[in-house]
Amino acid sequence: MKKSRIIAFSLLIAVFTLSAVSVSAAASKSTSFTIHGTVARDAKFKGTWIGGKPYVDFEGLKKILPYKVSHSTWDAETKTLFFMGDAYPDLRTVQLAFKNGESFFTLDGAKIQADAPIRIVNGKMQFPLRSVAMYYELKLTWNAKRTAVDIAAGPDLKLPIVVNTAKLSQDDVDAMVDLTTKFIAYANARDFKKFTALIDSKPAKYEEYLPVFTPWDDAKNGKQTLRRIDFVSSGEVGDTVPRVIADVKWTEREMQVAYFKRKDGWTIASLD
Repeated sequence: MKKSRIIAFSLLIAVFTLSAVSVSAAASKSTSFTIHGTVARDAKFKGTWIGGKPYVDFEGLKKILPYKVSHSTWDAETKTLFFMGDAYPDLRTVQLAFKNGESFFTLDGAKIQADAPIRIVNGKMQFPLRSVAMYYELKLTWNAKRTAVDIAAGPDLKLPIVVNTAKLSQDDVDAMVDLTTKFIAYANARDFKKFTALIDSKPAKYEEYLPVFTPWDDAKNGKQTLRRIDFVSSGEVGDTVPRVIADVKWTEREMQVAYFKRKDGWTIASLD
């Protein structure tokens, strides 16, 4: 079925592989580092370590994004930067917003969580590089020899991208991300008991071609990795059971997953 989604510019580009040890070691030596990007164009520029986290200013950010920024607007009162990117075929242009002090940025009003707050330093807005890279699936690699971060296209994610389009509570988002992560992990481990225990109507045995067993079947051919969850809608079943619908992607497959909230927490209701 056709998926509803708010994510724009969803190019296949992958994850931040900069280790915490490398970050701390590099940050202690210098407040700046070189960034070499080869995503949409070849570019070299400077990033800044702030509180042990890698940041980039707006001019640098524009050089690593997989699209051209068409225009931007600065709201001095709220200290928020808005900008638009050129649309790609089959992808609509949407507005992104970054507000000083917030630990998230927004895409058409949907919050995208960041691992560090957006900051203004010496009159320039600084963006948490890791979070922006994760959202656009960029692969960042720390090059200790050159004291630089290389940014390139790649297919692998180590952490799932989470988009809260339905504006759910953070507790519910965290719970369902954890549930989905375990669901795929148990499929990889071939632990049928734990895998089926997460399903709302627990099946007694394996049934071929049953959609809820899709991750289990996929894991037969190799380890599966949770890449992206977009919580697209919420409601209730029978006016009593909270239900959330999400577009979920793992490795090379994407399906729509329904979650039910029972007394003991969230469960996997169905896959489609």
